[in-house]
Amino acid sequence: MNKLLTYLNTKQYFTNHWKCDVFSNAFYLSDAELKRWSITRLQLEALPQVKTVGMNKYNIVGVNEINTSLLKPTGRPLTDLHRWMLDRLQETELPNEMEVSPYWNTFFNHRERFPEFFFKVDTFSGRVHTPITGMSHLIRPNLILRNEKTVSLDVSQMQPTLLGAILKNSVGTNSFSQAIDEGLDIYSMLQSTAQLDGRKEGKKRFFEILFGKPNDQLTKMLKGANWLDWINQYKSADEPRNPNGREKQYSNLAWLLQTYEVQIMSKIWRELAEKAIPFLTVHDEIIVQEQHLQQATEIMTNILNKHFIKFKINTK
Repeated sequence: MNKLLTYLNTKQYFTNHWKCDVFSNAFYLSDAELKRWSITRLQLEALPQVKTVGMNKYNIVGVNEINTSLLKPTGRPLTDLHRWMLDRLQETELPNEMEVSPYWNTFFNHRERFPEFFFKVDTFSGRVHTPITGMSHLIRPNLILRNEKTVSLDVSQMQPTLLGAILKNSVGTNSFSQAIDEGLDIYSMLQSTAQLDGRKEGKKRFFEILFGKPNDQLTKMLKGANWLDWINQYKSADEPRNPNGREKQYSNLAWLLQTYEVQIMSKIWRELAEKAIPFLTVHDEIIVQEQHLQQATEIMTNILNKHFIKFKINTK
């Protein structure tokens, strides 16, 4: 039991996060991990050192020992490109005077000995997760890469833009793809068409469409839009490529969108790496040194042009 608690405490130590203004060191424990340690969830949650803080999420208290040999990097095997990106992550710093999260300190103190603990390619879609993807949006602009200030580029409405391209290929002519190709604000379009209370409600509904279970309520509000019919059907279909499809069919669309995003971003990452432009990544966002802003923008624009009719790159 002591070895299990040491494992849990070590896992907690290496998975601290601070997003926006909220710090959480809760960690997720899968059924597979419980099976590996021959313990049920009920037995685990009965331990006085284990505090339940959410669905299958925990904190460990009163345990001090850390043993990194009990941990193994998770996710997909790293490619040569991923390893190049990991090397750039190790060259990243924050100003000394900045207040940083415990997780950043953990990363900073252990990145040379255990770099792969801080770089995960998820098994769901191949998205890359690092201490920077979970970093507060208030802190991220202060990142320093190879001793230089950085600037970020991301795609406005990336998820809607991806969906517009997918729908065009799967459904043909549809109002959603047309709105994307015209450069319209999709959240305002949904709000107006469905007569919702403001753009914020339109955005909320959009992400319900993306990540929620099939629902015909919005279809009725949008007077039977053919693209919504396709989404509901796809979320109910057998999608063997989706790693979570058997248990959560409704995740089909999230899987498809994130996989498409990774395919596009990987082309951008590879071209940046081939041109020896150091960068960091946060899903559809890249972070480069200020001196490489123009070159990175050109690379990003050229690749996005091959996939989308209209898009907008934000620089900040």
